[in-house]
Amino acid sequence: MANAIIPAAEVAATNQVTAPAATTLTAPATEQKEPQTNSTSRRRRSTTPPMWRVMTQARPVFDVQLKKDNEIKLACINKFMNAAYSDANKFWADFMEQVNILLDSRRYCRECEILGLKPEYVAEHIVFLGSATMKKGAERRCIPYIRG
Repeated sequence: MANAIIPAAEVAATNQVTAPAATTLTAPATEQKEPQTNSTSRRRRSTTPPMWRVMTQARPVFDVQLKKDNEIKLACINKFMNAAYSDANKFWADFMEQVNILLDSRRYCRECEILGLKPEYVAEHIVFLGSATMKKGAERRCIPYIRG
């Protein structure tokens, strides 16, 4: 009775089933996998850059908040940033790259100054609104996007 408790490694070794080394069974033709066509092929992964995916996820969360300030906006970004980026500095570098694209436009900066706004701050908010809004702001007059 002293040997009633059998170690787990010993049980695993005795219960292990070994398969024959050279089995060459082929499945009947009806059971074989059908070749993948366009309708059965896998979908391609999204080619959306990770920075824009973070913005796309953070924006709806921010929109439903009762208190809408920069701290809440930052918290919404941080919530989704870790899923897309392992390094927060890389995210902020990508974010600032998009901000700088807007700041490169003299017309954009001039319009912000006419309205008494800091172009850097407005550019950050426009980037948060998304790539489509950013492109519209860079291509057209940005006054409609600044006024909201």
